[in-house]
Amino acid sequence: MASSKKTQASQLFTQSARPADLAAELQRAVALHRAGQWAQAGAAYERILALQPGNFSCLHLLGVLMLQGGRHGDAERLISRAIGAQPNTATPYINLALAQSGQHKYDNALDSIAKALALQPDLVEAQVNRGAILVQAKRSQEAVDQLDRLISTGHGTAEVWTNRGIALAQLRHYPDALESYRKALSIAPAFPKAHYNMGTALIETRNYGDALQALDRAISSHPNYAEAFSAKGQALHGLGNPGEAKPWHERAAALKPHAAQILLSYANCLVDLREYEAAHRTIEAALSADPQLADAYVAGGHLLACQWRHEDALANYDHALQINPLLESAYFFKATSEMALKRYADALQSMQRCTESGRFDTMLARQYCRMMVCDWTDFDGSVQRICEEIQPGKPAELAFALLSLIDDPALHLIAASNFASKWKPAATLSPKPHGTGKIKIGYYSADFHDHATTFLMAELFESHDTERFEIYAFSFGPAQAASRMLERITRKLDHFIEVHGKSDEEIAALSQSLGIDVAVDLKGFTTDARFGIFAARCAPLQVSYLGYPGTTGADFIDYVIADKTVIPESQQAHYTEKVIYLPHSYQVNDSQRAISSRVFERQELGLPQQAFVFCCFNSSNKILPATFDAWMRLLRNVDGSVLWLLQSNTPAMQNLRKEAEARGVDGMRLVFAEYMPLEEHLARYRLADLFIDTFPYNAHTTASDALWAGLPVLTRTGQSFASRVAASLLTAIGLPELITHTPADFEAKAIALAHDPGALRAIRDKLDHQRLRSPLFDGVQFTRHMESAYIAMHERYCQGLAPAAMEIKA
Repeated sequence: MASSKKTQASQLFTQSARPADLAAELQRAVALHRAGQWAQAGAAYERILALQPGNFSCLHLLGVLMLQGGRHGDAERLISRAIGAQPNTATPYINLALAQSGQHKYDNALDSIAKALALQPDLVEAQVNRGAILVQAKRSQEAVDQLDRLISTGHGTAEVWTNRGIALAQLRHYPDALESYRKALSIAPAFPKAHYNMGTALIETRNYGDALQALDRAISSHPNYAEAFSAKGQALHGLGNPGEAKPWHERAAALKPHAAQILLSYANCLVDLREYEAAHRTIEAALSADPQLADAYVAGGHLLACQWRHEDALANYDHALQINPLLESAYFFKATSEMALKRYADALQSMQRCTESGRFDTMLARQYCRMMVCDWTDFDGSVQRICEEIQPGKPAELAFALLSLIDDPALHLIAASNFASKWKPAATLSPKPHGTGKIKIGYYSADFHDHATTFLMAELFESHDTERFEIYAFSFGPAQAASRMLERITRKLDHFIEVHGKSDEEIAALSQSLGIDVAVDLKGFTTDARFGIFAARCAPLQVSYLGYPGTTGADFIDYVIADKTVIPESQQAHYTEKVIYLPHSYQVNDSQRAISSRVFERQELGLPQQAFVFCCFNSSNKILPATFDAWMRLLRNVDGSVLWLLQSNTPAMQNLRKEAEARGVDGMRLVFAEYMPLEEHLARYRLADLFIDTFPYNAHTTASDALWAGLPVLTRTGQSFASRVAASLLTAIGLPELITHTPADFEAKAIALAHDPGALRAIRDKLDHQRLRSPLFDGVQFTRHMESAYIAMHERYCQGLAPAAMEIKA
């Protein structure tokens, strides 16, 4: 029987086939189509069209089949032929619009919908799809208006409410978007599209826990929902768990290996896992799927920037902006690379282009760029707006930038805690039995090279008691060429481990396997920090030291190393860490730092021979308008005096001279010091008369440089850690008379010293006498105190006691 039926079918489709036979075959093809047997249905449609190329129904239905299979170009071609055969039927125009929108031809799609509505104005299906296409085209307000009209006429289906939510999310009206999704789910509680888009909106507002719940519901209703798998990966990534996120991205990519957005999210996860080769391949795959995907070029730029290839990164950001000139993320990351290259004016210009979102991190980054070039436009208003944004639980980035803007440790704590909350802390580790050998100390940094941190710490690394301690350094900065400083520290460390190519989780696991007892974070929230290492608990005890002058706000950082000047006991409430008080200054110094024997003349450095030289070699971002106001009053009150500043970037110099002129001071009384090797830089300090500090972010390493070179430092203290560092150094070296507490006292003291050469000479003589006798520059003694701190916290931990504030005695 089967054989005869096959013969009969083959005989049916001859050139003489009757219309009735073709109609029957079309019915059979439609039945196969509806049953989901798309291959068989397509073959049947093709056989009919071979005999009747202009068959309207067959052309239209085969086009719909192509549309369902994602073959949008073929669908457009076939449905256009169907419309040519029968132009006065509305429905094909709707399907043509869907095929066109699938190719991002949104104007064409909307034109097709308009033709459908011209033929049948009350066709709800056309109105619904018009709303959906407006959403896809990101003509968001038009979409909301269209969908609201449908809802007002009683056509508010779950699909309509969901599309309305998507449009509102595009407009960043997230509370309204979430309410629309809830309306959709009240109509269809298991509607996966609503759950998925609710999840993505919650990711945008960084409510990652709630996002996971919504996405799990989407996945429960639609077990092969690739986009929901991808979004779940994004939510887990947002919680600081890229390792947990990776399998979800893999599942999404396996389901849709040519979906550019899914591949892009996967690539971003791989970048944070430091799987750079895999990330590169995945970004290339995303661009192969969609060569116009601007975000993929942004991801490529970020990948290159993570490998310190900032010039190449900029080329990627520029390519992204050629595709989408309004892409905020491209401008934001472009600015970060420009800052890394010290192109601060370019960075400010880029940052000003990404202001539409009003996000706190964008506001703060823009202000930081402005500070680097000393652009104080609307300074007070900008700072006020930033402060108003700092609220408990509100996501924030760039907590470090706040330290130079505001002297408020309570606000610093809130911002740091909000930033630290992006990392999900791992469980604490079990202590080793007490007395099982040397205490293993791990230092973690990107700066084990010719960097201020390493210049300060070199003698500490050399002086550790190797009978009691085993010292590890974990370097996650760029690979460094051989240098005298790198050779010096690696010669004394027990273990120097390059980990820059490993993920945070891998570094933490390596640390655990090596049995690190005390992990010391030397970065905090500064450039190239890897805070996720500590969130993953690389050691039972985790300590913040030196790199970040403030609280990290993280409950997985157990201690902060300080002294009673930088963190008075009354300020402990503003620190999530328990404070370890060292007996003198918290800042380590190297008593072996060489100062060049070169003798400079003022004239060769652009300084007047007889002038009183005020000096401040702090970074330009530390110079606030109020600080500069005080400096200009000093110049006006001390005839012929000049202010010697560090030459950081050309726009900053130009702006500072302009600001001097605006305050009635000749801009040429600002003299800018060019870059010099460190030993010569220290030697030229001798030409200055008095170092005048910035506020609220004091001179830190710069202050100890000046004191080591024999230059007195006049400072003003505030409430925050960053505003009290110079006072800590002056206390340790025995010069408390150079510590002031109010703006008026600071100015009065500076003017008095400038007018009293004898008093200033006495201070210089005292500094010269104290310099090699004070604890500030006794690196060996400092190391013993630091080791006492490690022993105290380790013994407490081994006794099963929680971290507690402790004071180390001299």
